[in-house]
Amino acid sequence: MLAAICIPKFEAADLAWLQDVRGRFDPGQARLIAPHVTLVFPTSTLSQADFVAHVSSCTRGMNALSAEFSSARVFREEGAGIEFVFLVPGAGMDWFMQAQRKLYSGALAAERRRDHAFTPHITLGRFVSSGEAATLAARIGAERKPVIGRIEAIEVVHAGKSLVRPVHTAPLDRG
Repeated sequence: MLAAICIPKFEAADLAWLQDVRGRFDPGQARLIAPHVTLVFPTSTLSQADFVAHVSSCTRGMNALSAEFSSARVFREEGAGIEFVFLVPGAGMDWFMQAQRKLYSGALAAERRRDHAFTPHITLGRFVSSGEAATLAARIGAERKPVIGRIEAIEVVHAGKSLVRPVHTAPLDRG
């Protein structure tokens, strides 16, 4: 399965905070991959070569971005009984939405999920108890300043259950 993600570059203190929270509330994912935003969810529709070519084509002319992740929100995965705490961008939201629409065009158009709206985010935790998710989101909202991350590339990764490995880096214009 291949996916397209961006891994923001954070200040050391912000990255340490993100890793600490993820390590406590989503340890499985924290061990697999750095804090990231998924733009194309794992799919096996295209060959690796075609997926890389598509992402490379879509990112041509796309500018890098400094995004401000400023809001912790609770999201429920329907039917799974799981709630997530997402760190959602304020400044930069439009960039993520446009990038996702562009990547889900052409060869990947049929893969775009229509059952729920795309919400760009960094997952901070996953819970079976809605009280725990709400408590974490409220605590982050009350205590944490926005986290700024610089997005300079879109990464193609092979995403397996116990392994995420980079396949290709599509650099963005320094804009």
